[in-house]
Amino acid sequence: MSEITDTTATCNSFSSGTAPSLTTAQYSVSNAKIQQTNPGRFFYWVEVQATKGTNKFVINQSITTSNFKTLFVIAPGSNVFSASCTNAKGTFTQSSTNGTNGTVTVTFNAPTAGPFTISVKFDPQNADGQRAPNPSTIGYTFSTTGVSGSTQLLNLAKKQ
Repeated sequence: MSEITDTTATCNSFSSGTAPSLTTAQYSVSNAKIQQTNPGRFFYWVEVQATKGTNKFVINQSITTSNFKTLFVIAPGSNVFSASCTNAKGTFTQSSTNGTNGTVTVTFNAPTAGPFTISVKFDPQNADGQRAPNPSTIGYTFSTTGVSGSTQLLNLAKKQ
């Protein structure tokens, strides 16, 4: 199970299936450059099966259109949660944000084996100041290596 949401979502709303999905973020253009992305931040949520002890999961981010080369950066507020939505204190490390493919590596210690929820907070404002693309919609894909059903799509589109 995975989902992209705005920042009003919580572990409980994701786990219960009541968090509203986010499929499009928007941006304004000034002087041919992207400005004011909205929402300012969003979450990529994914449920993973952890083993007891140290676990590492890789979140992939890629641009699926050939019109842009800036990935979103991780923002403060990313977390790993136990099945009861208790904070499991993960470490989040991001590869380069330039180009069309990047990763976020999530490492955490699981006291027991079982389901855990990873919540990566991304900041689309990293695109601010970049030349506005043509065509104006940029496609992004998020997925977790080795986790089936984890692929989510998000479009960054020019505000009409």
